[in-house]
Order: sequence, then C-alpha cells, then structure tokens
Amino acid sequence: NAVAEYNLENIEAAEKSAREALKLDTERRHPEVNRILGVIMARRGEFTAAADYLRAYLEVAPAASDAAQVKKELAEVEKAAKSSSEATR
Repeated sequence: NAVAEYNLENIEAAEKSAREALKLDTERRHPEVNRILGVIMARRGEFTAAADYLRAYLEVAPAASDAAQVKKELAEVEKAAKSSSEATR
C-alpha cells in the first residue's frame, strides 16, 4: 500500500505502489492515489508533476474533507514549480 510505504519512508516503493494502483483504478474510485503521488513528486522536487497529481485529486474529489489542505499544497507546489522553471532559464 502506497500510503504505508510512504509513512515508512520507503518513497520508491510508495511511488511504485501508487503508480500501479493508478493504472488499475480505471473508474477513478481512489483519488487519494493522486494525492500521494503529488506528495511524493513534491518531495522529490518534481513540482510540475506534483501539481498535476494534486489537481487530478481535486478534480475527482472536490468535496473531500482535506480539499482545503490540498488546495494550499497545490498553491505551494505551483509556486515552487514557477520558481524552479524561472531558475533554469
């Protein structure tokens, strides 16, 4: 399970598990997979990918109990992505 692996600091295993779950979730019943992938990508400094996953989470679960927190995380990640892209110019 991706969340358990993440909590155990097994980031690579968490990412692998989450990506596999995302492939299997063709009906988008588990939006939390997008959130954990967003968190993992942000932790790795892959801010554009992180933002994409967090947006996907909010698209599927706009009324989730943690939606406000995810919106804050998304704003931070988007800011970091912009700063990162400006730094590489």
